[in-house]
Amino acid sequence: GMIFTPGGENPAWDITANLGFVIIWIGIVTMFMAASIALFQTNTKRILAYSSVSQMGYILMGTGCAAYMGLEGPMGFSGTMMHIYNHAFFKAGMFMMVGAVYARTHRLELGKLGGLFREFPLTAAAFIVAACGIAGVPGLNGYASKTLLHHAIEDAYAYGGNVSLLYAENIFVVTSAFTVCYMIKLTSGVFFGARPAGLPDPGREPLSEKLVFGTFALVILFTGLFPGLVNNNLILPLGRGFTYDPEKIAYLAKLNFWTAYDLQNIALALGMGVALFLFMSKTGLFNAKLPGWLSIESLLFRPLVFGFGKVLTSTGQVIEFHTNRFYEWFPRPLESFCLFVAGLERKTTPRIWEPALKSLYRLYTNMAQLVDLAADQLIVRGYRHLHGFARQVGRFDQVTLQNLAHGLQTGGNNIQDSIFGLGTRASNYYVLLMRKVYRKAFFAFIKADYDTKGDPFYQMINPMNYNFDLIVVWILLLVILLLGIVTL
Repeated sequence: GMIFTPGGENPAWDITANLGFVIIWIGIVTMFMAASIALFQTNTKRILAYSSVSQMGYILMGTGCAAYMGLEGPMGFSGTMMHIYNHAFFKAGMFMMVGAVYARTHRLELGKLGGLFREFPLTAAAFIVAACGIAGVPGLNGYASKTLLHHAIEDAYAYGGNVSLLYAENIFVVTSAFTVCYMIKLTSGVFFGARPAGLPDPGREPLSEKLVFGTFALVILFTGLFPGLVNNNLILPLGRGFTYDPEKIAYLAKLNFWTAYDLQNIALALGMGVALFLFMSKTGLFNAKLPGWLSIESLLFRPLVFGFGKVLTSTGQVIEFHTNRFYEWFPRPLESFCLFVAGLERKTTPRIWEPALKSLYRLYTNMAQLVDLAADQLIVRGYRHLHGFARQVGRFDQVTLQNLAHGLQTGGNNIQDSIFGLGTRASNYYVLLMRKVYRKAFFAFIKADYDTKGDPFYQMINPMNYNFDLIVVWILLLVILLLGIVTL
């Protein structure tokens, strides 16, 4: 999103533009190197794998063009998106078709395959369509996306005027020729030519494979025959979230894919690819072994490991050198500082520190003597007051205990008389109260509309004068329940 979203006049956009230039060359190198390696492979799956890496280079190049050109980069965006869409169909279909061949022959080497067109007529036809699509044959999907990508790299050169992008465009054409070459090699090696001895009978292709592979071929044909329809309805709507120049978008919507210039460019790549195939077939270069220095290990991994080790070694040496220098230099100022502190101590101790320490010692001693004297006086006086207080408390306790014993005896007799009297009065009041409660309960159960507002008992339990007939009922039920629990 950051790469595809132009920044307009924002100065930070220069960073993304420079990053786009780097991505262009990463894509160019990727597509060219992977296509070069694919030319010399004899395993069908390896050819397709290196081909996929090469096509990722095309996609990276288009991404870089879109980032490099900013507001004027929708051509690179459209080419990238359409090539992603096309690659999903022709490369996925080719892997599945090679897988179908392997499932019946259990062979992947081109030298052990050939002549399978008769047993796999529809698979072979669909494979040819997909191979022509990835090669960029007009009328198939790869032609449309590679045309947009070719325009993108040309526009990037015209936009920035960087001569290196002109060389990048030439490498783009050469890589397209390499793609044509290894696709002819793969197709002819699997489905055409003489059948090798010992190749097992693969049988006939089932209906399910015919339907699947036929669908892939139809999608490739439809996209190649109607590229403008796919571009306008599927690809361009993806760019609506980016701030591209509306005029560039309008130009893309009306782009004619069938101009003489575009057909001439793809014809050049196709012609170079066919000529390269014939040359390498006649000279046996397809079977040549690439030198070891062209391997990924020699070109990438070993230099990276060597460079990383060199950086670590150099860094360690620099750190060690400066560390040693530091340890050699550091004792000198430290020794000077220690000598300075020692001299300062010898000069200041008799004049400042010794008088100060003696004064502090005298102050501490005098304060300690004062605290000790105050503590002694406090303990002596406190003992006297505490002794007198204890004697007063003893006399008070004797009198208080006598009065308390007499009061308890008198109060006990009074409490006993009060309890007997209170019990008698409570019993009488309880009898009267229960009579009223039973009367209330009777009228609440038997005659619910009984007007109790004039009853003194009702007024006693409800000062607000509300109708509490139901409350009386619930209280009665609660009392009955409690009586039942108590008598259990």
